[in-house]
Amino acid sequence: MRTKKTLLTLALLFAVLPVFADEYCNLELVDSWTCPTIAPSSIWNSGIAYNNGYLYVPGIDHIYIVEAEDSGSLEFERTQVDLADDYIGDVVVRNNLAFVSNAYNMLIYDVSDPLNFDSLGSCPVHIVNQIFLLDSLAVTIGNGLHVINIADSTNPYHIRGYAIPWDDYFLPYVSQDIYPYVLVPCGIEFDDPGEPYHWYDSYINVIDITQTYSYSPQLNEISSTENNYILALDRVGEYYFGLTYGPIVTIYEMDSSFAWTLPKTGWRNSAYEFAKHSSVLNDSIVFLGTQNEFYLMNFADTSYLDIIASFENTDENYEYYREAVAVDSFLYVFVTLAGEGVDDQFGILSFKLDMSFSGQCAFNQQPKQMELESFPNPFNSSCTIKYSMGMDRESVDVGIFDIRGKKVFAKDNLKPEGKLIWEAGAESSGVYLVRLSNSSTSITKKVIYVG
Repeated sequence: MRTKKTLLTLALLFAVLPVFADEYCNLELVDSWTCPTIAPSSIWNSGIAYNNGYLYVPGIDHIYIVEAEDSGSLEFERTQVDLADDYIGDVVVRNNLAFVSNAYNMLIYDVSDPLNFDSLGSCPVHIVNQIFLLDSLAVTIGNGLHVINIADSTNPYHIRGYAIPWDDYFLPYVSQDIYPYVLVPCGIEFDDPGEPYHWYDSYINVIDITQTYSYSPQLNEISSTENNYILALDRVGEYYFGLTYGPIVTIYEMDSSFAWTLPKTGWRNSAYEFAKHSSVLNDSIVFLGTQNEFYLMNFADTSYLDIIASFENTDENYEYYREAVAVDSFLYVFVTLAGEGVDDQFGILSFKLDMSFSGQCAFNQQPKQMELESFPNPFNSSCTIKYSMGMDRESVDVGIFDIRGKKVFAKDNLKPEGKLIWEAGAESSGVYLVRLSNSSTSITKKVIYVG
């Protein structure tokens, strides 16, 4: 029987693909850290969070704090949040607040001191594997989808929940840019009596989390092909992409009425290993984790998805790359191991990114900060629309559409930042889409009119 190996030992056996052209980034393995305890099976949906120089990793009943030094070296500091064998599903950090889930609660901690968690509040919610943060809401995924008000971090409270026909293999797209909607992929498996393999249908359900119904019908069928149901959704720029069994990555376009086009393009790796996890690292680069290999993919041209770097495990144990964060010129990857003697072990790998290659991996550069805000929201007569295209100084257009896609208001060739007032008295009450755009990019937000 093979003896247990640490990630550091395994890392020495990894092979990094060489750089053959300028469009590739060079990934240099710097360090690795292995958690001294065993992870529960729920770690499948967990990952790492970064805050003020420290990485936070959810374990079986603790949060592990690892310092990410300026050299990229990883130095274990301490554990926090002792939940007495009650597993931790996810940890997300925003504005020095850590949101931590376990089997029965979502907990909030002040981490202004990165090495010490100061408990603030908690909200009962059953089995949470993933946490998504909106402005004043948390959306948790596990046994169903739950919405929690986090405006007061000392008193979070449950608003509503939804029973969804999924399991933890299906991860939704949850973001402020489509509020109040959540896009949920669902797959249905069935046997074709005349064929020796399974077939799958894929749907994307659109859930309005301000409504109280418990189940959203299958509104948009986007795939009904062999081995191609969607495991997870994410977004880069104006395009949504799905992680599927068919092509590893499939890009979709969606209009303002949530109608989906056929896939625009796709990509599959040579090993035909599907990707279940992705991390959007900046406005065009995405981390894709598969079994025994991960990729950095450039979405700048969605007609041709370009792999700019990859990393492969050559050890006989299985490596699963779950999530990544990019900080300055370093990439930190959360990895779990499986195999004889290493089941459910996990840790972190750190990589130095070679910044000299064509600038495509400049993760330390902040993307353009596009801003679009409508207030008050909801409103009952008029609302003020405040916008900015950040560093982009091109003139912009503002359009407002009803939920069916009909344009009800427009202002064109505006300066790249400013504000305007929309008088909505002639329109029907409901949800409207405010779209800010120029020739190269766009951003859309929701506004609710109560007449």
